[in-house]
Amino acid sequence: MITYRRKIRLKDLEIFMLFKKGISLGYLIIEDLKRPLTIEDVNMEFIYMTKEDVGIYKNIIKVDILSDEKLSKEDASIFEEFACDLVDTKDFCTTIFNFKVDLNLFVELPLDEDIHAYRKILQLIQNMI
Repeated sequence: MITYRRKIRLKDLEIFMLFKKGISLGYLIIEDLKRPLTIEDVNMEFIYMTKEDVGIYKNIIKVDILSDEKLSKEDASIFEEFACDLVDTKDFCTTIFNFKVDLNLFVELPLDEDIHAYRKILQLIQNMI
């Protein structure tokens, strides 16, 4: 059974923790960047796009999956499906998924999550909020 807890909800940022059979799989961070897609944002998953194609996307939703170990394909798809259900896809908007593994994720975070824990999570995914 998959469960989740919303850890933080801000205007352009949400953080969830997903659990499978009561064991934490990791964090799901959804961020509305509120900016157009640029050629610098394009990586291997958008390799088929031309510069003109990139220009049509007026907004980016960034989805980061942060875990303490490499996720199995099944667990990765759980995160992706959950995120897709939460993200409101609109015309001229694209979603970019990033997976990040930090072996010390749960060792270094405090048991009582507070603003410092969330800052640490955002630093791990290289967010500048």
